[in-house]
Parts: sequence; structure tokens; C-alpha cells
Amino acid sequence: MKLTTVIFMGGRASRLGGVDKADITVGGRRCEDRVLSALRPHCHRLVKSVANSASQIENENFIYDLPSSPDLDGISNALRSVMRWGLKSTCDGLVTCTVDTPFLPMHFVPSLRETYETSVQPRAPIVSYSGGRRHGLHALWPRACFTTVIAHIEEDGLRSINQLHEKLGSLPITFDATPCDPFLNINTPEDLRHANEIARTN
Repeated sequence: MKLTTVIFMGGRASRLGGVDKADITVGGRRCEDRVLSALRPHCHRLVKSVANSASQIENENFIYDLPSSPDLDGISNALRSVMRWGLKSTCDGLVTCTVDTPFLPMHFVPSLRETYETSVQPRAPIVSYSGGRRHGLHALWPRACFTTVIAHIEEDGLRSINQLHEKLGSLPITFDATPCDPFLNINTPEDLRHANEIARTN
């Protein structure tokens, strides 16, 4: 199965002084570098999803957000942009994750792939869980679901990623949340302090 991995770059962290989320440092390493170290050994191709910009340049390693309507929030628009990009690619599926998850496990992509390949529902995405919580953007989306995802967002007005997974009948995969949540994401100074404490002790 030829998978392309897409990292949602997330823009600037307003509650952390406006720094790019990719540049947040945990345990002396940038978040982006930590995420890349978990993804690169298992990727056929890796691209980044970024906000649309007047200064954007053509780059095959970036997916720019499509023009959006007022009722379409950032993450829904980013996801439909990624799915439309996927339709033009030759990949068999997309693995998505966010850049602000510094403890993404090394077996993230292989585990999603194995769960999909052993399932009997070829159109169903595989979505990550830990500690009883669903992490909707940390998922494997098979090519067969791309047009359905786009339709739910563009035609049905679906905006919740959790509701989207419910509509798609996504299958769960649970990751161990000890010694820390592998999908801990950093939005606040408290999150960052917690992440650095984890990095110091593990």
C-alpha cells in the first residue's frame, strides 16, 4: 500500500507568543523534527499542509488550503484541501497527523497500515485513540473515502472531525498512553511545561 503522509502544520501558536508550532522546542528538539523522526522511516512520500498565503510558491511538498467560505473553519478546509490533493496524486491512501504532537510513536504509520490491511472495510478510515479519546486528525484515509470526505464537508456542511469519522464508520486503533499520551499536543504554556517534564523523565 503506497501511503503519503501529510503533516498539518498548524500555523502560529497565539497562546505561546505567536511562535510557529513547528518550532516549539520540547526536550531540546523542535516539534517538527520529533514528528519527522517518527514518520520518515515509514513514508512513501511526506508533504505538509499549510494555510493559503499570498506569498506562496509552487512546491510539490506543500498542500495549500483551498479558498474557503465564511462558514468553513480552518481544519475542515485544510482536510478537504488535502483530500482534493490526494485525488490528483497516485497514492493508495493518506496518513495525517499534526506537527504539535512531539511524542508521536515510531510505530504510528506501521500500526495504522496493519490495522487497515487486516480490516474487511476497505473504504473505512483508521483513526487513532489513546486514553479513551479519539484523535481525529491522526488517521489513515484510504483513497476510496476521499470523495466521500469532500462531499461531507462541501455538500453536507459537516464541520466536526469527530462527526466525520462517525459518518464514515472509521475503525479505531488504540495506542498505549503510558508513560505519556502519544498524541499530547501543545497549545498553551502549561502544555509545553508538561511536555518538557515528560521529555526530561523519559
